[in-house]
Amino acid sequence: MAGQAERGSAAAVTSTMFDIQAVRHPTEPSRFALAVLACGIAVGFVLYAALRAVGPLIVVVYGLGLVAFLGWIWLALQLWALL
Repeated sequence: MAGQAERGSAAAVTSTMFDIQAVRHPTEPSRFALAVLACGIAVGFVLYAALRAVGPLIVVVYGLGLVAFLGWIWLALQLWALL
């Protein structure tokens, strides 16, 4: 327990002494927006193509399957971290 308290206080001191704004690039928010836009366009194109190819019901079924699969992976990682 003492080790965790020491690490927590050291992290708090380090985070207050480090100025993140000093190392951030001035155009970082706009670069992030462009990356999100590009990702959204790519996902939208794939979704549109899938809807046109197989129909909305199949896309929903595969989407739910993907969410369930990723949920199981997340759960397994959480349980693994506890052990």
